[in-house]
Amino acid sequence: MTKNKVVRKLNITKDDSPALAYILGVLVGDGTVHKNRIQLKVKSKVFVEAFSRALSEIGLKPKVYLIKDRGDIYYSCRAHSIEFVEWFKSLSLDSIRAIATKYPLDFIRGFYESEGCIYKDKYVGMTNTDGTILSLVKSLLENLGFHPKLYLKDKKRGKPCYDLRVYGKREIQMFIELIKPHIKNTMTQTYGKRSSRTRHTLDIIRKALELRKQGLGYRKVAKILKISPWTVKTWFSGKIPKGVDLNV
Repeated sequence: MTKNKVVRKLNITKDDSPALAYILGVLVGDGTVHKNRIQLKVKSKVFVEAFSRALSEIGLKPKVYLIKDRGDIYYSCRAHSIEFVEWFKSLSLDSIRAIATKYPLDFIRGFYESEGCIYKDKYVGMTNTDGTILSLVKSLLENLGFHPKLYLKDKKRGKPCYDLRVYGKREIQMFIELIKPHIKNTMTQTYGKRSSRTRHTLDIIRKALELRKQGLGYRKVAKILKISPWTVKTWFSGKIPKGVDLNV
């Protein structure tokens, strides 16, 4: 005779809140919901921990895992709730808009951390295949005083891909100060003569090339320097900025 499994019902609140708006922003970006699971798997521990805290605030019981996948390290936040997943899947665009409009900073923060970046010091960019979501984010940004531009890019995996951008150093700084993203929150000019960050970056490139001459592969070099292995692989293939000598 088998015993009936007792399932403890979580005290989940789906009332509008900053935490819920942030969670929605993440889930319409990099986050996933499947069956009874809510999950975010990315390389940023800071991002995963922020998502975990938000899930806890609405009553879920998330856990954070470290995952090694093909030599790369990822962090995964998982929580389980059929109730939440069914609620999320039932949301219409108007329902999402209502929560996002009430807490625009939190929704934008979650979406940006999932789908955005600051490209050098030129613009804040967010990319997604769902044009309606990017149109919503564009509207929220405009209400906050920004001047975003929405573009249709090339197709991604057979779907149209849209790019939302906020241009100019002033608005980039305004975005950082107002939205307060946990990650990707500095203006980084990757290459150029004026930036002290650039000099540091060029030093890293030279160090990577030195390590290659010692016989180390790109994954090992990336681990030592704590940078993306794909970035190192690009350097090793010869695609590096002008002014960096391959024969260091």
